[in-house]
Amino acid sequence: MAKAFTDSDPVEEMRPSGLAILGNLPWGSHFCNFFDTKQDLLDILVPYFKAGLENNEFCLWITFNPVTPHEAQLALQQAIPEFDRYLQKHAIEILPHTDWYLNDGRFVAEKIIKSLFVKLEAALAAGYAGLRVNGNEAWLERTVWKNFIDYERALNTILSGHRIIVLCTYPLGASNAASMLDIIQAHEIGLTRRAGDWEIVEAPVLKQTKAQIKNLKDELEKRVTERTIELENANKKLKAEIEEHARTENALQKSEANLQAILYTTDTAYILLDTYLRIQSCNRSATTSFTHIFQREPQVGDYLPGLFPDEKRAMLLRKMRETLAGSLASYEDSYLLPNGSSRWYYIRLFPVSRKEQQEMWGVMLAASDITERKLLEHELEEERQKKQDEITDAVIEAEENNRREIGGELHDNINQLLAGAHMYLDRVKKDNKLAHSLLDEADKLVLNAVAEIRNLSYSLVSPFPGEITFIEALHQLTGMMANAGIKVDSTFEGFNENELSDKLALNLYRIIQEQFHNILKYAGAKTAAIKILQQGASISLTIRDDGRGIDSSVKASGTGLTNIKTRASLFNGEMNILSSPGKGFTLTVTLRTDKKL
Repeated sequence: MAKAFTDSDPVEEMRPSGLAILGNLPWGSHFCNFFDTKQDLLDILVPYFKAGLENNEFCLWITFNPVTPHEAQLALQQAIPEFDRYLQKHAIEILPHTDWYLNDGRFVAEKIIKSLFVKLEAALAAGYAGLRVNGNEAWLERTVWKNFIDYERALNTILSGHRIIVLCTYPLGASNAASMLDIIQAHEIGLTRRAGDWEIVEAPVLKQTKAQIKNLKDELEKRVTERTIELENANKKLKAEIEEHARTENALQKSEANLQAILYTTDTAYILLDTYLRIQSCNRSATTSFTHIFQREPQVGDYLPGLFPDEKRAMLLRKMRETLAGSLASYEDSYLLPNGSSRWYYIRLFPVSRKEQQEMWGVMLAASDITERKLLEHELEEERQKKQDEITDAVIEAEENNRREIGGELHDNINQLLAGAHMYLDRVKKDNKLAHSLLDEADKLVLNAVAEIRNLSYSLVSPFPGEITFIEALHQLTGMMANAGIKVDSTFEGFNENELSDKLALNLYRIIQEQFHNILKYAGAKTAAIKILQQGASISLTIRDDGRGIDSSVKASGTGLTNIKTRASLFNGEMNILSSPGKGFTLTVTLRTDKKL
């Protein structure tokens, strides 16, 4: 049996991206790709989803032009020999963008984020290691651009610490310089293909700091000056090198400007520390957040752990020691504000080193505000608990109804039969002349009571003793209906009882048993029909009779129908009825075969 993962499991493990240029990625990664042609799009998404499927991840592909859902499925079938097996067990969903991003034609970020975590929760409950997603954003229009980019930025915070990897794809031809900068700033990394090779558009902003770029620039200027003195007799070559230097300097200036713009406009707080954990620099967001929480601005040279309260300092120091040893570290923590409210932060620590010298330079601390995500998680947990409470109440009510019904049968039927037999026996004691006829009557009443007790017991015990199957148990029910004068026709389509859990099979049987009881007791029917249709993870049960029917205004008032509705809810199912006086009665119940109990 596959391990049942939860979102509270450690998420530091690296996952294969399927892309050679990226290698492995941690959970919570959020990156983008600019594609030029349909083939570019397929060349990155097919290996991306292949790696997810082969590593037990649930995959979600949101399509738009130039790739349709059918073309996406065909491309995966050609690249993955066992793709049909993945498709059969529902390890991947391929949807058009309208089914995911739009609600009545509108884009609502909160609903998309909520749907994303519902998918994650279902994938983890089904035993998948996590969720791998792609969305083709070629459908975006300028009217929703700002809201969508804000949603992309929010994902960087929301995905942190969760078992999700998200790749967003954008058409290169429809992206101008301003929109590309928006997109890159909203993702951890960007990819595109140039001259047939994959390239990184923008490495993570933590790779270099402003001070490092300035040092590189100064070193380059020094080398150019020294080279100019050495080669002053080679004027033509010198001019070429000067021109090359000018181009390099321009590129460095642009890179520095981009880095500065990103660092000082992002919502994530960044603090650069040396190996002694003293502050070297921090961005505007770090200054604002630090002042808001601790009522003071961080200063260059401050020993950062010393600024934290005692109860927070120990965790921070432990994670910093891990980072100075060369490892990435992360954790979540809450901080109490002066106004009494709390803010949650996802804190990541990255080692900063000079690769050519293999020397540890310091630590980069990144803190993202995840308060909204925490509130959403709390809200989801409350909703789950509320639903569980409703189901528990319904089960208890159904059990009480069953007890009342059993009590009624014992009192109104069996008790009366035994009382009658006792009356006949009492008369025999008083008048032996009537003994023969009275004993015969008493014997009939006792036999009737035995039969009633047998039927009552049969309705309570498990219908599958020993080697009896669901189909065989169902045939026994239809046989009982025939003995009562009601012929029942049975039809099965795609039904495989071996795919049913024991609890689902028992619930399905009890629903059928309950409705047969309703037909016998109330319908006055001559014939009935039962049909079981199984499609994927869904079972549809339909029971029809030609009896007297009921008025639709009182169709859901019976205890039996209430019991059926309760049993259906245990498997994420629903109940529907169609009836009118004199027109018979049709009951339809749908159940989910993949519901775990």
